[in-house]
Amino acid sequence: MRYKRAVPADMDARVHKYWPQRYDLFSRFDEGVWMNTELWFSVTPESMAIFLSKFIKCCLPDAKNALDLFSGGGGNTIQFAKLFDKCVGIDINEENIECAAHNAEVYDVANKCEFINLDWKVFSKDKKALQEFKEQHKIDFAFASPPWGGPGYKNLESFDLSQLQPLPLKKLLKSMFKITENVILFLPRNSDLEQLSQVTKKLLGKQAMARVIHLKLDGRPKGICCFWGDAFMTDHMRDLANVDLQSDAGPEQEDGNEDVDEENKDIDYDGLDY
Repeated sequence: MRYKRAVPADMDARVHKYWPQRYDLFSRFDEGVWMNTELWFSVTPESMAIFLSKFIKCCLPDAKNALDLFSGGGGNTIQFAKLFDKCVGIDINEENIECAAHNAEVYDVANKCEFINLDWKVFSKDKKALQEFKEQHKIDFAFASPPWGGPGYKNLESFDLSQLQPLPLKKLLKSMFKITENVILFLPRNSDLEQLSQVTKKLLGKQAMARVIHLKLDGRPKGICCFWGDAFMTDHMRDLANVDLQSDAGPEQEDGNEDVDEENKDIDYDGLDY
């Protein structure tokens, strides 16, 4: 059955085009998912969040606790909570936190989620607070999908990672490495990969590598996922990419986008040619 519900009258005109994609973002949308204007263009599509969660689980089978920075509407937090013991979601926007906490209830994982309203840019400068956070939550891996500045990033030939908000790439990674060695970033598809390589080299040494997966949804590039940590550098990583994608059954989509395809590549310090 196809659901052709009209765009809600109170919905911001800037995000009307995302309305047909609502089941891409949350398959259980009709069960009461909460969204605000910002979340319509920032929530990770559900099938992609499922893929990432399963992929990380394959690489870190003993991991228990996840950190989701800039958790937004909780798309990734929810999927992490399904496969791991606990996920801590952090966001500066109090309204986003309220939406994410409610959405976790819709997906029956509220008891495995903790949402914290704070400014990571400020918090990460407090060494004592950061250490206390690390000791309290015992994070096994940290994921972040930092704000890309809205849909305008698509018009850039190359996305400058020093312009990431609220922290440039180097500072963001440095702050996350203080929590765990296993770090994952979801970045724009047109990110400067040479810049990514250089920052990795500066922070981790000349022999360090970042692993990059190019993610597509229904054949369309959606972004890149970058991995740091020995667990993500295994030779069998290509095989892990074949994890089965299953989501909660939702209504058939008006503009169905369900399959996630991916291409797995390495970045080294010589700037591998893509």
